[in-house]
Amino acid sequence: DEYSDAVTIPESVNYYGSIYSVTSISSGAFFDCYGLTSVVIPNSVTSIGDRAFYYCFGLTSVVIPNSVTSIGEGAFEYCDGLTSVEIGNGVTSIGEAAFSVCSGLISIVVDDENTYYDSREGCNAIIEKCSNRLIAGCQSTIIPNSVTSIGDYAFYSCYGLTSVVIPNSVTSIGEGAFERCSGLTSIEIPNSVTSIEDYAFRGCSGLTRLSCYAKVPPTCGYGVFKGFDKEKCVLQVPGSSLAAYQQADQWKDFLFIEDVLTSIGGVTVGDAVPATADVYSTNGMLIKRNAELKNLKHELPTGIYIIGGKKVWVK
Repeated sequence: DEYSDAVTIPESVNYYGSIYSVTSISSGAFFDCYGLTSVVIPNSVTSIGDRAFYYCFGLTSVVIPNSVTSIGEGAFEYCDGLTSVEIGNGVTSIGEAAFSVCSGLISIVVDDENTYYDSREGCNAIIEKCSNRLIAGCQSTIIPNSVTSIGDYAFYSCYGLTSVVIPNSVTSIGEGAFERCSGLTSIEIPNSVTSIEDYAFRGCSGLTRLSCYAKVPPTCGYGVFKGFDKEKCVLQVPGSSLAAYQQADQWKDFLFIEDVLTSIGGVTVGDAVPATADVYSTNGMLIKRNAELKNLKHELPTGIYIIGGKKVWVK
């Protein structure tokens, strides 16, 4: 029940004198068991059903034994207290959103001998080997260069995620992939991305800067950028593509669309910005005279300034 704090599932049970092996954890078996803090899954279990541990927010860690071959949809969804997951070598199927809304998760490890999934390069994520698709991440995930797509709901409601680097190998970002990641303040989309699915960045309320290096605006599904202030979040894109983004569906909704190369601090400065210049606020007030632009990120608050006659984002 919801007040049980620790459960050890037996390998077998005696039912009226007959011994039966426990081979599965049925759908919703521990649904909303919020008092559960630990569970031991025996090697007799081969499947974990849909939403089996849904909303068990007291659960702090889970070890999936080698005997388990399938983990159902939303099996550990909304387990906010979960900090670590170990997945055995026998798992061949993981359902959608199996570890979504596990906002406290900092460690995800797949056994090295698993032939279907891996956590290559210590990435703290689950990657499907056959497609190189990242299907589940956490707040400490480092996306490897071999990943070609970020799966649906991979980081959904990962509130602890504050920064993420998407490598140039990624070509698509799935539905709800970063939805409700309110801790993200900035994100860079590489030039390899061609498509972003529905609600991928919806509810990323902390975003103040979104840099997209693709020369052709990636196609967007429904509501990709809903739920955050596009009048305060600056969109940075290649200068040669400014007009394209200003006309592209959803991208055009950003109030400030700037050349990504005229950004100061951690980003290459283009030729259009001099080494020193007077710095003005957007309402024309002089902030600094003959400022050395390479030092601005240490001297000015994050924001938009007029430098050399251009709007420049200092991060």
